[in-house]
Amino acid sequence: MIGRNVDNASLHALDSIMDPHSARRFPVPHAIGIAFFLGIGIYVLIFPSRTSAQPLPVTLDLFTGQTAHGSIADPTLSIQTHLGVITVPAEQVRVLTNRPLGGGTTLETCGGDILVGRLQNISLHFISTDGNATDPYSTAGGAPGATAQIPLDSIRQFSRPLEAPSTVPTVGILRPADRLVDLAGDTLSVSESDPIEFRTRWGVITLRPEQIGQIVYSGDGLTAQQIDLVDGSVISGFVTNESLTVTPRWPGAQPIKAAVGGLSKLVMGTTPPQPKGGGTIEMIGGDILRGSLQGTITLQTGFADVKVPGGDIELLAASLDLPDAASIDRSSASRLVGAVADEQVACRLDCGVALEVPAVMIQKYAKSPAAGTAPTSN
Repeated sequence: MIGRNVDNASLHALDSIMDPHSARRFPVPHAIGIAFFLGIGIYVLIFPSRTSAQPLPVTLDLFTGQTAHGSIADPTLSIQTHLGVITVPAEQVRVLTNRPLGGGTTLETCGGDILVGRLQNISLHFISTDGNATDPYSTAGGAPGATAQIPLDSIRQFSRPLEAPSTVPTVGILRPADRLVDLAGDTLSVSESDPIEFRTRWGVITLRPEQIGQIVYSGDGLTAQQIDLVDGSVISGFVTNESLTVTPRWPGAQPIKAAVGGLSKLVMGTTPPQPKGGGTIEMIGGDILRGSLQGTITLQTGFADVKVPGGDIELLAASLDLPDAASIDRSSASRLVGAVADEQVACRLDCGVALEVPAVMIQKYAKSPAAGTAPTSN
């Protein structure tokens, strides 16, 4: 009776599955389980495992002088760089060059990245198509199609055919790649980066990646770091971030925390915006700000204190003779001369950054001709 009851129960459950009118009687957990396994099956069909991908065609040049044609079956290569350990999909590797006597490795990707360091892989799984290089320490060769583990320290270079594009797409993002360059020679395209805090002569400003053109951390003739904004502003100072978190532009790449002290340059891929007709602020010390004056500026003249709206100023120039004196040309074609009473002057850069700068550090401000007609001086 027990066996018969079990069989009847099983048949009843099967009938419940097959009969659409009995859907209410079908347990919800069972339905979820079946849907889960069906989902896995569909995923496997649509997104097959990378291990089933065809091996990559490469040419091997060994330190023994041998050259072999074949393919590698390794899915990734890991290299210890100045930026840390970076794992690169094999499909992304264009050329790999080893220097003799353990002198390090240079890895070039299909996307133009250059990574310098030491490979973490011990060997490559090489499938020969011409019978060569199955044993790097002999000239006997091996049968075509033979698979061998080739020690990486025996490989001088391996490269992929020029016509072989990467089979791994870059990560889809809304803007072009940023390019990170460090002092060791690594060049890496990245898809995202942290906001930058930059200490200027007048304070700390926070910048979003899309507002930055490039950051030069180290360069000839520079006594400080330099940041170029997309609106044309050039500001000197120091990045306060101890490190930047960036991610290489290939699927599955892990974020990299790069120490700022080891970087040479970070070039953003942001497309510069169109000029907004602001103006140019020349600061003492050489900084250039592209934007407009905000709020009002109080000028102490010989008659009274005059408040001039920033939008009404066509030209502001510091006096070369008096330390606190300046002249202001207004849109009404009049000129005022006196001392700027404000300690700080509000500005808004064309890239969207709002900041305040010391009035005594403004050497000159000129409104863009596109924003209005320059006045004639009285």
